[in-house]
Amino acid sequence: MLKKLQKATVVAAMLAAASAPALHMGDLYAQDNVPENLMLFTDLHYLAPNLMNNGGANLQKEIDNDNKMFDKATDVLQALVNKALSNKPAGVLISGDLTKNGEKYSHNEVAAKLQELVDAGIKVWVVPGNHDVNNTNAKTFAGGMVRTVSTPTSAEFATIYANMGYNDCIERDPNSLSYVCEPLPGLHLICVDDNMSKERDKNKDLDANGISNNTLNWILAKADAAKDKGKQVMVMMHHQLVPHIDDQESLLGDGLVADADNVRASFLAHDIHLVLTGHVHISNATTWYTANKADKMVEVTTGSVIAYPCHVRNITMNDARNEITFTTSSINKTLTDANFANYALNRAKEGTRATVSSIIWHNWEEISGMLADYGASLEFDRFVDAAYNGLGDMISDLTIAMSKGNEQNSGVTPSSIKSKMDAGSDKVVDELLADQNFLVKLMAKSVVKGRFHDLLDESINSALTDQTRIGTPLQDRTDDLSPVVTLPTPKQVALTGDVNNDGDVDIVDVNLLVSVVLGSVKPSAVAGDADVNGDGTVDAVDINACLNVVLNN
Repeated sequence: MLKKLQKATVVAAMLAAASAPALHMGDLYAQDNVPENLMLFTDLHYLAPNLMNNGGANLQKEIDNDNKMFDKATDVLQALVNKALSNKPAGVLISGDLTKNGEKYSHNEVAAKLQELVDAGIKVWVVPGNHDVNNTNAKTFAGGMVRTVSTPTSAEFATIYANMGYNDCIERDPNSLSYVCEPLPGLHLICVDDNMSKERDKNKDLDANGISNNTLNWILAKADAAKDKGKQVMVMMHHQLVPHIDDQESLLGDGLVADADNVRASFLAHDIHLVLTGHVHISNATTWYTANKADKMVEVTTGSVIAYPCHVRNITMNDARNEITFTTSSINKTLTDANFANYALNRAKEGTRATVSSIIWHNWEEISGMLADYGASLEFDRFVDAAYNGLGDMISDLTIAMSKGNEQNSGVTPSSIKSKMDAGSDKVVDELLADQNFLVKLMAKSVVKGRFHDLLDESINSALTDQTRIGTPLQDRTDDLSPVVTLPTPKQVALTGDVNNDGDVDIVDVNLLVSVVLGSVKPSAVAGDADVNGDGTVDAVDINACLNVVLNN
């Protein structure tokens, strides 16, 4: 029966080939007009509209205390889908935090909207972020009441996004929501769940920023297997492996995956040199060098698509699969707002208090010790108010410059920021020590300024000069918005039946071989070896041998 099927398929292939245009070497990575670019965005933080209906004061408070425009995520998601349908990339990559806090209803709506891309022939590949799975903060604000709603387990997440990676991948990791796929011919993308998603099925109190040893070993094995097949390898995950500014935790919190040093070293040891991330809501590209500069890793992180300037990346690869080029655009308009770019900028400025609160929260242990000896009231909310009143302009300038990327061209300088920080520190102390005498205030100002500089000097200088102490001086600065990443060239691997030498044996190879046998393509014009069975001639026996490989794959 199998032989009959083979012969029937060969005859059909030969008949089709006889009337179809011949395939040539220039078609190796463009078979069937498949596009060569990918679209990437991250941190959508979508909240389903029905979870906000008549949310009243509680919803407004949530909006005011968040520097992400989650209330506009529906419009932004539609704009993203429209952008993809118009540009027709080969695939769309989403590196986590698809929902505000893992609401199952929100996930279902996101998946339904992304299904429009799948139905249009555009692949979609997602990984979860720390907000997406087993999140006890999933809530609804509908009706003005704040109530807990259901959040997916790891298995439920994979079911919801079955058509966005989990049912259409090369292989899944049994220990996490990680998987490997091939979004472009010759490129293996390892989509990493770095959120301890399965472990948190049993214990939701675990930190959602880790990769288990079993999953790490699986990642490294998949990287090795891809390299052995002559594929280029790239990783997409949510958290950072590389700090993008010095003392990053002072401004952005600790966005790194747990045990980042070990994971990064392991990746480099297995020739993983490019990582795509999200999480910290800034668009930045950083090159990490080993101590002797013998090896390096580039991490391209992308800002939240619902926080100004709402960045979207486009990714292209060259034919040799050793160079990847990024370009960056923004969601500047939606169906409901033609001036969405201006709206997003104003929302970013209005959200500065939330940003100040986040910075203080990340540094609260340090800050709370600064004024205790001077009789200051150090309730968190009061300190946030004082810091916002004194330092809001500085924080707004800084965070907007960081969000836009290539901060060195922003016009915001370390000296201008530090000048505002000094003046703002005086205001903070005056407000918090309003009841104290002049001498106490004078002494406190000196202490507070010193501590603020200790906390922020290195991170601010690093951010605004776009340089870090990890081996990226000025001459090695990585362009945040249009980086071109050069990678080791994949090794050439000869596969039996891989007539077009694209790393796969499939019906394209059968069709190309039929063209060779029929004489419309010369054997010397194909990239691979048309003599599949190695008998010195190219004939129908080779077609059958190639088809056998396809059927047995």
